Amino acid sequence: MYELEYSGLKGGVLCIRDMKALSLVGHVIELYDRVRSLELPTDAVVSKFVRRRKYLGSKDRRFITDALFGIVRHRKRLEAILEHSLKQMHFVAPAVQFPALWMYVAYAVCIRNQPQTDALKDLSSLWMTSSPDVDLERLLALLNEHARLDFLPQFPALRLATEHSYPTWMVEQWLRRLGEEETHRLCIAMNEVAPVAIRVNTTKASVEECRAALEKEGVKCHPSSLSPFGLIFEKRIDIHVLRAFRAGLFEIQDEGSQILSLLVNPRPGQFIVDACAGGGGKALHLSALMENGGQIVALDVDQRRLEELRRRCHRVNAANVEPVLVDAHDGSAEESYVAMADAVLVDAPCSGSGTIRRNPGTKWILTQRKIEEYQLRQRYILTRYSRLVKPGGRLVYATCSLLEEENEAVIQEFLEKQSSFRLQPVREVLEQWDLHHLTEMGYLFLFPHRHSTDGFFAAVLERNP
Repeated sequence: MYELEYSGLKGGVLCIRDMKALSLVGHVIELYDRVRSLELPTDAVVSKFVRRRKYLGSKDRRFITDALFGIVRHRKRLEAILEHSLKQMHFVAPAVQFPALWMYVAYAVCIRNQPQTDALKDLSSLWMTSSPDVDLERLLALLNEHARLDFLPQFPALRLATEHSYPTWMVEQWLRRLGEEETHRLCIAMNEVAPVAIRVNTTKASVEECRAALEKEGVKCHPSSLSPFGLIFEKRIDIHVLRAFRAGLFEIQDEGSQILSLLVNPRPGQFIVDACAGGGGKALHLSALMENGGQIVALDVDQRRLEELRRRCHRVNAANVEPVLVDAHDGSAEESYVAMADAVLVDAPCSGSGTIRRNPGTKWILTQRKIEEYQLRQRYILTRYSRLVKPGGRLVYATCSLLEEENEAVIQEFLEKQSSFRLQPVREVLEQWDLHHLTEMGYLFLFPHRHSTDGFFAAVLERNP
């Protein structure tokens, strides 16, 4: 038995002392209200929420997490079905910001297909406390009837955006690029749970040696389809408890992210700059590709992320990585590196639209205005760090975005203004890894529905000798 105090429903504080399932639903309701009110990554909010509730077992955490992410992923679809069903009941309600309990009920019926479960029956007392004017039984029947969205007009952008729960402006851009059928497949893939991908630290073990070590710990995995250094776990697991992880044999890293490091094409003895290092996943991969030789300067504006990178370097024994703090608006900290780098990787801050399957809340905080703000930052960052590339050196620009404004548009404008750089077709770089099929129009494009990776874009530029 649990006791949960929740003040998100009408009528003040509600104490739930009912059966376990009802208490867990109460947690979902509380958490959804919290996620909806904060412009923070959904996974970070959820992680903090469950960590603070030590009494929750693994199955309870999974129930809460699955339900919360399900509601967030399918929010627009649920709102549309709720609105249509309530209109048929002659109940006037706003089309957005439905009470969290309503959203949970719609999720259970329309996504989980469980209109007659005990959990829903047990919600009747909770429903009467929060929404006494709405007939729950009638609403359940209508939600079930309209779950397929047959009432929607057949305009492709509106239909796809509602069916798969995406902003219409985002779907319209994908339709122009991919067409209706492929946009449909992309939306489906972006609503699925991302696989757990790891990158083997080849300075300590081969892929097969790492796989064997994991299997000794009862972890089943298989080689990734694209990255020559990747493994895919067959189920989710807390990797921090694994001896292989503590020994530095691998890092969690999406398979697409691993391919970005291949575009840098580093060599032992070279001087490489990771200009937007963050937590350092790509810097660590570059270090392994360089066999711990040469030097990698990892720049970032966040001291906490650089401290995390130092800890990760120690665990995997990446001795050639030097974390350096820089100012977001002042480039003086990297003046000594101007025209010195064999290669510079600019993994630019972006909308994260290619990682929605990991953080579905992203799609509800993105706006076209925010995309424009990201684009301005990306232009500035690319120009700023291009100065560090030596003549004949390489500049790699990458995002985890699927929006043209952050990708091709940034590169095209840069090349118009920077005559000392030219575009090197990505195909020429990836041929040695037999990955040339990932290229299009001279760029790297990775899509969840095509490649089972996060969405990525990358361009390779060379500075004239």
